[in-house]
Amino acid sequence: DAGLNWTRRLNSVEVYEIARDPAVPDVLWSATSQGIYKSTNNGVNWTKQTTSGLPSSNVGRSELAFAPSDGNVVYALFAGGPSFWRTGDGGATWTQMTSGSNACDGQCWYNMVLRVHRTNPDIVFRGTVHIFRSINGGSSWTDLSNGWGSNQKVHQDMHHLLMHPQHTETWYAGGD
Repeated sequence: DAGLNWTRRLNSVEVYEIARDPAVPDVLWSATSQGIYKSTNNGVNWTKQTTSGLPSSNVGRSELAFAPSDGNVVYALFAGGPSFWRTGDGGATWTQMTSGSNACDGQCWYNMVLRVHRTNPDIVFRGTVHIFRSINGGSSWTDLSNGWGSNQKVHQDMHHLLMHPQHTETWYAGGD
């Protein structure tokens, strides 16, 4: 009804991110204050992801991103811990890829963003204070930002990353 009426589906959680699989539109993922949820029926019902030790309560801020080229690959970043996770089988199993300062360089409670390369599911970008890139699914990260210094012109807290629709090596970053 064009937004005249709304039905709340995820009760008692703060939702930070919702992502839709473009290949399977009925599949939605949600990053919340209590973990990661998945819907296979366009958001009518949600299943909390709890396998393989994936954090599932009091995680604080969380973020997720799925690989546009392979909807079975989903990444999750949790402020509580912090920890960075990956599934390659649509959530049946999860693997913790990194934790601590290797998962978050600070302020994950305030700002974080994840995006996956459009054609390569192992290339993932993480923005917290700086922007990082992993070419191995999050096992290791390279800082793409310059360090703090007197020539610093832009505050670095990352809130958004967007890949150019036609040029997959062109990215736009939005920060404070």
